[in-house]
Amino acid sequence: WNGYGQLGIGNTENVGDPVKIDYDVTAIASRYHSLYTKTDGSLWAIGRNNRGQLGDGTTMDRHLPVKVVDANVTAVEAGWEFSLFMKSDGSVWSMGSNDRFRLGYGGQSDQHSPVLVMNSGAKAISTHSGSGYIVGEQGSLWSFGNRDNGRLGEGEISDRRFPVRVVDSGVTTIACGESHVIFLKTDGSVWGMGRNDMGQLGNDLSDKYNQPRRIIGSGAQAVSAADHHSMVLMQ
Repeated sequence: WNGYGQLGIGNTENVGDPVKIDYDVTAIASRYHSLYTKTDGSLWAIGRNNRGQLGDGTTMDRHLPVKVVDANVTAVEAGWEFSLFMKSDGSVWSMGSNDRFRLGYGGQSDQHSPVLVMNSGAKAISTHSGSGYIVGEQGSLWSFGNRDNGRLGEGEISDRRFPVRVVDSGVTTIACGESHVIFLKTDGSVWGMGRNDMGQLGNDLSDKYNQPRRIIGSGAQAVSAADHHSMVLMQ
């Protein structure tokens, strides 16, 4: 489906076969908008831009890729009407909708160009709908934005304008569902937080967990999450 031009082919026609749109691409992320990085560290964006999620300074949808950042981008994430990216200096940036502070920069308004979320130390980023997550130095885990269903993992106190530390150390990988999050630690354990009414945290059918709860004690190698389920690769 190409209703917002997110395929980057210059129009909004649906495409049934793969079409090459660029080369030297190193990382990709997609929702109703698409983001990708290239070997030179540049960041490119296409598709829906109603809240400025492409970061090009406008709210115009783009049917062809537009360069947003010239260099040093290493990771990208596409959320619901917002985007996150990480740079080689460990900084994290965001753009787009700031509903319920999902941009994590401290302000209240949408941002049509990238704004700084964390100065340094980031190792990985993840997002899904209305919240963001950062793995920081020593494997610390930070969260910001929408706190519904306890997905921020810090007690469901309030939405967070800035990143708040949830785990002190040991986190290597994060995976986000619609309203839940699971993460992997260096000891092979898997933890989760957020919505669990469909068993997506793999523990029981409790309504939610607003702080990290261990799911698997050891032996995990990778984690993945979709809207309402999670998967773990074991040794």
